[in-house]
Amino acid sequence: MDEDVIRKEWQWAEMFIKRTGRPDRLFGVEKERSSLVIVDMQNAFVAPSGTIEASGARETVDNINIMAGACRDAGIPVIWVVSKFRTEADWGLIIKFEPGSPISPDRCSPLEELKWDAEGAKLWPELVVDAEKDYEIIKCRYSAFISGSSNLERLLRTLQRDNLIITGVATNACVAATAMDAMMLDFKVTVVRDATAAFTDTLKQAYLMNLKMVFADVLSTAEILEEIRSIT
Repeated sequence: MDEDVIRKEWQWAEMFIKRTGRPDRLFGVEKERSSLVIVDMQNAFVAPSGTIEASGARETVDNINIMAGACRDAGIPVIWVVSKFRTEADWGLIIKFEPGSPISPDRCSPLEELKWDAEGAKLWPELVVDAEKDYEIIKCRYSAFISGSSNLERLLRTLQRDNLIITGVATNACVAATAMDAMMLDFKVTVVRDATAAFTDTLKQAYLMNLKMVFADVLSTAEILEEIRSIT
């Protein structure tokens, strides 16, 4: 899809929002209520040889690191959500849709690369993690909020955090599923457009449009950083 088509689709999405009568922006960053949620930034999704390598994922690393650092400085929790599986049963029907790598048949299968202790399941090494301050949540479904997938909702309720800044991969799968379910559970969601990636830019833009239309605010890293730093 060329840039003119994407631009026109975004114009339509923005008009959709305007016609509903709601403001363009619904949720601001709140020091005592916000949390940064980083989805699936693991070797399997980010590495050049990853079984489910998302185009542009490595380009989001700097933005994610900068936001994570700013959140720590502001006392906002940073939560790393990762996909890991012990057995084929943990995958459920996901394995029917992804029995092999969607990138190349020469690459390791997702099931093998995302096993509990596999290299593919580890966070991309260029990400900056604070082992003392940050949280790690393990999920076994695209959405981190669906029942039985993870304990992310429990952690957020315990921390009294209902305002989520979501980044990571893939925009059209785990990021979207997590953001949609979060909103349906009454979490206030903001997705950071230049800190998420999909398999193609068309997929990314389409899902960002849909998220902004009915599930979340969609902002840039610069916009989010300005707010975070203003409350530090």
